[in-house]
Amino acid sequence: MRRIKHVWEKITSLENIETAIVRASQKKKNRRLVQKILCNRKAYALEIQKMLLDKSFTPTPYIPIKVRDGNSGKIRLIHKPAFYPDQIIHWALVLPFEDRWKKAVYPLSCGSIPGRGLHLGARAMKRWLANDLKGTKYCYKIDIRKYYPSVDLNILYAYFERHVADKDALWLIHKVIYSHDKGLPIGNFTSQWFANLYLSGFDWWVRQTLGVKYYVRYIDDIVLLHGNKRQLHDMRRAIEDRLRNCYHLDIKADWQVFRVDGRGVDFLGYRFFHGHTVIRKRTAYRIARKIREIGTHVRCSLSDASSVMSYLGITTHCDSYNFMRHYVLPFISIAYCKEVHREACKAIAS
Repeated sequence: MRRIKHVWEKITSLENIETAIVRASQKKKNRRLVQKILCNRKAYALEIQKMLLDKSFTPTPYIPIKVRDGNSGKIRLIHKPAFYPDQIIHWALVLPFEDRWKKAVYPLSCGSIPGRGLHLGARAMKRWLANDLKGTKYCYKIDIRKYYPSVDLNILYAYFERHVADKDALWLIHKVIYSHDKGLPIGNFTSQWFANLYLSGFDWWVRQTLGVKYYVRYIDDIVLLHGNKRQLHDMRRAIEDRLRNCYHLDIKADWQVFRVDGRGVDFLGYRFFHGHTVIRKRTAYRIARKIREIGTHVRCSLSDASSVMSYLGITTHCDSYNFMRHYVLPFISIAYCKEVHREACKAIAS
């Protein structure tokens, strides 16, 4: 990637800051402070522009919050940044870089990047397993231990020094990166991008230097497919050394090298086999319980309909005929849920 120049003018432009205010306020418009800023967008944009141009911006201390992850059930420590000015400045920083960063990140690094997601990785997995049975005989699956808190901030900042030639932009990047004592704070909008960029060089090294044809990463979950088990173990050792020595990261002790046909690849909420894909058991149980609960309601609310639409998005990307027949269709009417959701969306739009 060529070094990025003359980006400070874009970051500090009033148009960019006003766009950042709107984007940062998404799903927060019921808060008084957010409403106040949206009603006086121009004035607040001028204030933020001034604190950036005279370099008086100092990150506000984070608010630590413990939340339960809906998918895994794990308790995660979130560090919540202040909406004004921090979240707005995070968006103002990212927006001018977004297109360049998308190109820099490995195409199948598919977590927390606009236009990508778990279904991008799922489609790739299904395509590889269907088209090359011999070359995808074995799987190496790893999970990086405590990825966000383990990111070395000095290594991360050195990445931006290599790729950004604008000293003013580097000042702001430095402020954001070192606003947290250790690692990347889960909760920052910038952390999603920084986490992907931190391992972008590693992703390309796996593909080009190790020559791994089938490789996909979802934040800290990594899957490699290969036709030779011995070579896959050689790659495993090289990958572990690379992550430890160059990125100061460790993988969890539950790494696996196994035959795909034996158990399937448990990844991205699915289990992938040669020829078919099924929902992960934990996900299937959660969907079945929620569907039965919705089926007991007298009327279908917008929240219920939205949940059903979300679950349909999961089931349509796998072989779910039997699951739908036994655990979904006997309890709810999908057509009715779609109608409720559609009418509610029309009402909101009008």
